[in-house]
Amino acid sequence: MQRDLKFRAWDRSQKYMAYQGDADLETLSFFMFHFGSDIIMQYTGRDDVNKMPIFEGDFLKCTNPESMFFHVTQDVLSSYFLVLWDKRKNGWNSFPISTLSDEDFNKAIQQFGGSITWPDDNVLNNSWHFEIIGNMYENPEMALWL
Repeated sequence: MQRDLKFRAWDRSQKYMAYQGDADLETLSFFMFHFGSDIIMQYTGRDDVNKMPIFEGDFLKCTNPESMFFHVTQDVLSSYFLVLWDKRKNGWNSFPISTLSDEDFNKAIQQFGGSITWPDDNVLNNSWHFEIIGNMYENPEMALWL
């Protein structure tokens, strides 16, 4: 199984997201040379419900009411996730965005039978349930949720 290597970079000075072109070595080398001092984000290998590639730093929203990740609780943000590299598991992971305290969030999870653990890489394994709604650089107002 061949993995797609795609990158994007947040250009801090120009305030825009640059996407790598072709996946050949020359293009990748030029991209890394040009944006190496900026914030580089890698493609997770998963696409959202709209077939858009999910990169680290993306905010996802569960759009499928039948999904175990679609939550109706007092926490209006419980169906939203941030995709980041998880050093503990050495892989991509999704972290829930919540306005609740950790204690209240854990109580809300227990209401679902405690079968869900956070962070949860199952979000990426079920990416067709999710839609990209922004990222932490182009949509900094979303980062205020964290």
